[in-house]
Amino acid sequence: MNREIPVVDRISDLPDFVLHRIIYFLPRKDANQTCVLSKRWRFIWDTFPIFDFDQNVYIQNSPDLTLEYEEKTRKLIKVVDKSLRKFASYKLSMERLFLELPLFDANYFSMVDQWVSLALDSGVRELSILVCDANEDVTYTETAFAARSISGSFKLGRLQKLSLAWVRLSENVVQNIVRLCPNLSDLCLMNICGLKTLEISKLDKLEKLRIISTGSMRDLQSVNIDAPNLKHLSFDPRQRQPCSINFTSCHDLKELHLGSYGITDDLLHLYLSSFPLLEVLDIFNCDMLRKVEISSQQLRSLRLLLGCTEFERIQVDAPILSSFEFTAYHMPALFLENVSCLLKISYIVSDRVADSSWFSQLREFLGHLSQRKFLTLKFHKIEINFDLEELGEEEIPPLVEIDHLKLTSLSNRASVDCAALIDGMFWSCHPKILSIPSNSMVTKDCIKVLCEKLWDRECPSCCVSSTMKCWHHYLKDARIERFSWIGDEQQLLHPNLLLDTLPSLEKHHEVRFKLEWDFLESRK
Repeated sequence: MNREIPVVDRISDLPDFVLHRIIYFLPRKDANQTCVLSKRWRFIWDTFPIFDFDQNVYIQNSPDLTLEYEEKTRKLIKVVDKSLRKFASYKLSMERLFLELPLFDANYFSMVDQWVSLALDSGVRELSILVCDANEDVTYTETAFAARSISGSFKLGRLQKLSLAWVRLSENVVQNIVRLCPNLSDLCLMNICGLKTLEISKLDKLEKLRIISTGSMRDLQSVNIDAPNLKHLSFDPRQRQPCSINFTSCHDLKELHLGSYGITDDLLHLYLSSFPLLEVLDIFNCDMLRKVEISSQQLRSLRLLLGCTEFERIQVDAPILSSFEFTAYHMPALFLENVSCLLKISYIVSDRVADSSWFSQLREFLGHLSQRKFLTLKFHKIEINFDLEELGEEEIPPLVEIDHLKLTSLSNRASVDCAALIDGMFWSCHPKILSIPSNSMVTKDCIKVLCEKLWDRECPSCCVSSTMKCWHHYLKDARIERFSWIGDEQQLLHPNLLLDTLPSLEKHHEVRFKLEWDFLESRK
């Protein structure tokens, strides 16, 4: 006799924290559907302590002020308001509130204040607010961390991570945050405005601090950071006037990302001498720098983005350095001591003539560096004029072999003499790999010209009457591969076949030429 086995829902009997953990691994839209299963699951959803409201997930539309977009935004606002108020009614502790939402109606900003207050009253541990006016500029108010929150300050002690973006703050609000949130370990202030001075001190548990702007902190005049246990600091206010900056008391700093108009050579030296444990250093947008001197026994990663054309010199002594990248608009003097890692060098060659003398300087620069090299050249509005005969009786620097050369163009339809460019590059260095992305007309022309040169390279008849030979005489073998940054496409091609398929190359494709040189012969 067949007897039906009763269906028992044992999952719903699991403890709340286990079911919350299950929901945590579901996309929020899918997790939201669990509330229709039963009253038990409705309760589990209402008491889930993590709230991620990302407009890119819920609205999935460009922020053009269309009626459809506004209607979707209104629906999301209702969902946020209902969810937070329901959770607050249970008097439970909140773990995280992430809110990213451009608002088209200024009246909604008072609701944002209420949501932040609900989160603070629920003892939220992580709070991220990225709210701006879709019509105008930053307008979010300050009341959440002003007088309103002081009455519930005992609950702010749970707050460990705080991110504020597109927010207008005053010095008093910042001091309230510092005073009322003693357990902050991670603080991010992104594109805030309204500050002339910024002081962060007495946060003994603060380990990560990010102060980043795309121009909204232009009025910032003074910054003072005193956090004895700070390990990670990112500071890039993008102000265009000198700013007094002091964070030398952060002696335990291990990672520094620094970009500021007011950083001078002496100031940078003072900072670096104050951080003996520094392992990661990024320097960018520091236009007043002229000379960078770095000596560190602990430094593992160094990245320099030097946008100033007046920069002169880089000197580095770092015996355990494992990653070194720098980007510049010209070739500064580069002195490396006790550095053995691969050098990733990028040059942005813009608004100039790259003639034979320029390629000779590049050859000399690369020849001074004994380390392995990955060179990227980015061309923009340039004229190429390379001719071996122009070098005449000049003393030719030794030729160097490099691991990888990448050619890119920042102009889609600029006119460039690709043949002269390739001849100049292969005279300046012999790369084991040359990669050219197919994302512009210029780079596609370079691929075409090089394929034609490789196709016709057998028994070169050039340079018969010259003692100075071009690169054709030293190239032993070449293989061509086509890559795609989408998926795992990789295809080995003959030059003639690549020429046939060149029109079908898309922006996500890259062509790599693996080259074998007679290096000993080329150095004679």
